[in-house]
Amino acid sequence: MKNYFNYIKLLALALIVGIMSSCTKKADELERIPKEAKLVLAMDAGSLHEKGNFKEVTDLKMYKFLEKEMKSESSDMADMFEDAVNDYKVTGLNARGEMFWFMVNENSDEEYFGFVFDMLDQADFEKYIKDFFKEIGEEIKIEEKENYRYWSPDDDAWFGWNNTTLVLLGTEDYSSRKQLGDHLDDIFKMGKEKSILEVKDFNNFYKARKDISFWMSYALLSDMGMDDLPGMGNMGGMGNMMDFDFDDLYLHAYLSFEKDMIMMEGKMSPKEVVDQQFDEYKFFKNGVDDKVLSYLPEKAYMAVGFAMVPTEYYKWIKSIFPIAAMESGVKEEMGFGITEAVEAIGGDFVFTISGFDMKEVEYTDWDQEWNPEKFSNYNYKTGKYEYTGGYDYVEVQGTKDVLLPDMAMVASINNSKIFDKFAKLLEKSMGEDDYEKFGDIYKIEADNMNIFFGWNDEVMMIATDLDLIEDALDKELDKTLVGTDIGKSLTTNASYFYFDLNMEDYPGEVENYIKEKMGGEEFYVFSNIMETFTMMSMASDVNNYSFTMKVKTKDKGENSLYTLIKLIDDNLPFDDM
Repeated sequence: MKNYFNYIKLLALALIVGIMSSCTKKADELERIPKEAKLVLAMDAGSLHEKGNFKEVTDLKMYKFLEKEMKSESSDMADMFEDAVNDYKVTGLNARGEMFWFMVNENSDEEYFGFVFDMLDQADFEKYIKDFFKEIGEEIKIEEKENYRYWSPDDDAWFGWNNTTLVLLGTEDYSSRKQLGDHLDDIFKMGKEKSILEVKDFNNFYKARKDISFWMSYALLSDMGMDDLPGMGNMGGMGNMMDFDFDDLYLHAYLSFEKDMIMMEGKMSPKEVVDQQFDEYKFFKNGVDDKVLSYLPEKAYMAVGFAMVPTEYYKWIKSIFPIAAMESGVKEEMGFGITEAVEAIGGDFVFTISGFDMKEVEYTDWDQEWNPEKFSNYNYKTGKYEYTGGYDYVEVQGTKDVLLPDMAMVASINNSKIFDKFAKLLEKSMGEDDYEKFGDIYKIEADNMNIFFGWNDEVMMIATDLDLIEDALDKELDKTLVGTDIGKSLTTNASYFYFDLNMEDYPGEVENYIKEKMGGEEFYVFSNIMETFTMMSMASDVNNYSFTMKVKTKDKGENSLYTLIKLIDDNLPFDDM
């Protein structure tokens, strides 16, 4: 187990040195990635080195912490680490090449991952790893095969290299351990025709690569049943119900660090295959209808919107589940059928937070109260019980000030009469004390928050402010989201998310309230984050099956990666580790 831990340390060292000291060239290492790979991560280390300003790495607290940790184990090992940072060539690795990580998941005994690096000098590399492990009390035995040399610290980690490439293979699957050496042998024997370069979609992905690029075959989800993946739920069943052929679908994702912006772009590929998969059902529209935006205030600290086609979803559900009997039962019970209800929903939804208000609310809590007769001991001399007292837990009630957001959600509708019928059913099912009416607007209370909802012929609206919903439904709002940058993004994307990260845009009481609730140390980190970034957004383009996520940093004339590194370095407690 000790050897495996040392393998991880060497791997981390190689990655750190590579990122800190590299530029990029065309990667021949791709011929060492099997075409069976379902995941590939490509890292443009040269671009990251330049954008992250890693030439100044020795000034960072995280570097000094790592150096200190090295020295605590061996001063000579720390010197080796420093030498590698100052001149990566001493490692024998050509950190001027790109770096790759891949994963293969073929059979139950063929689950493994690998790292691929470009070799600069084989002799220097072997000397470096021998010296490195010697400093931590380990001798490594290098073995040789026909076209490569290798070393394995234990069964689930293998190093293999020749004069052009270093490959590190590992596995977390016990049954795959015995095959790992054979996989390494195959990797050094295979030619281009058995490598990832034979996969057409990967080549298209690689041509568009950015600072960090991620490629995935959706066949991985099929192999794993999808429901094996964290957070995927029962998506495997859904994929089967939709008759998706995952083998021909791929995901491309690109992360790039630009001046004052971190950007991630992704898409499903190839487009013609995705078109075929979604040909029968058109679940999404190109963007939210402008009329929905006219019911929301111009100011938005947060906005979430999506435009779907409810009737298409219902058509898909009916193709899977036999719901004819349910349809007639619902109509008899409610006075309208499921089809009528679905057709009444327009499919445009927008939620915003437009302001904040302090509100005094009642609360119920538990506290301790002294009870002099809580506990007693029997005094045999007096023949009486003597009370020692103790604390009872008692229910207490009071009031407190809380900061509540002004929230609103607007949804387009096609048939207001269905909502009229639903409201009558709602009134019958609720007690008179459970709701209140202001004209045609309903009010209910949940968690000390007033919630108002109502509708007209165009939209249904839910809000926490009565004045807002009254003005909106009467079309008396002076300034709305229509024509704003956020509004334009909502109307041109199937889904859109926006969050204002600039604390200077918020009322002063918001910052004061957060500071009071968080405490000093947590608020220090929070305020540094809010002082670094200005906004975050995510948009999806249904026509191209793509998405874009942006995180903007404040204009400091520096690259966003350098800004992010400084933020981490300033706020992680390296001094206390």
